[in-house]
Amino acid sequence: MENLIKFKFVVKENEIEEFIDNKVVKKRVVNIGLYNKINNVTIPHPITDFIRRRYEYQGVSVNTVKAPAHVLCRFLNYIIDRISAEDEEFIQLVHEGIGGLKLIHGSRYITYLTNTGLKRSTVFYYENYIKEFYLFLK
Repeated sequence: MENLIKFKFVVKENEIEEFIDNKVVKKRVVNIGLYNKINNVTIPHPITDFIRRRYEYQGVSVNTVKAPAHVLCRFLNYIIDRISAEDEEFIQLVHEGIGGLKLIHGSRYITYLTNTGLKRSTVFYYENYIKEFYLFLK
């Protein structure tokens, strides 16, 4: 579990080129990556598919896509922190991965946000994105 603390989920914005109607079109996209703090390398993470399917492919702006990506990264980093702290409710995620997420993990995160003093509206904002993420996983 000590290996986990060297990782952090991050949001990256990149420019890609797509071939559309016989033209090369540059487009900005948002990705979620797993950043290795030791060797300073970010690896694209498949969870980006959630952001793409739910937001980017719906035709919203890059800034609109970044908001849920940042919320998701904060949630996943919270999970890493809880696993690293050997929190009993999170330990099984070492073996089960993201697929092992249960409602209790999301609930604990929302409680954590509330206890940090965030405004109620901000907590609801986070909660909505996390609910959508859970629905995506199902």
